Amino acid sequence: MHYAWIAALLVPPVVLLSDWALLRRRLGLFRGALLSAATILVIVVGTAVLYGRHLHAELAAFDRDGDGLFAGDEATPEQECALSRVTNDLSRTLAPITGGAFAVGYSALVFGGTAVAINMRQRWKSAG
Repeated sequence: MHYAWIAALLVPPVVLLSDWALLRRRLGLFRGALLSAATILVIVVGTAVLYGRHLHAELAAFDRDGDGLFAGDEATPEQECALSRVTNDLSRTLAPITGGAFAVGYSALVFGGTAVAINMRQRWKSAG
């Protein structure tokens, strides 16, 4: 899961640099920020979905007869721990909300900071 956050942090710089190097600034800062935010959101929500499937698969390993219920010898402390991980994980539920806020905020910070730096550089060139 940590690799997903590293990838999410690298998305805005990669979009920005690829726009400058490959597309000759045809994408623009606003569309680049939107693309970056959408990509980060897909990474965060996709990671949460995949982790949820992983947790459900771990829990399903304890269901020996495949009926979806844990009775008798299927109810073990390990099964209860796996069930607790599946049911008590609020971060997977809130991933679209927190991921969206992070994606918009981080993309706005990177692309907004770039816009301010470009504006300051142009003013400095024209004054000097």
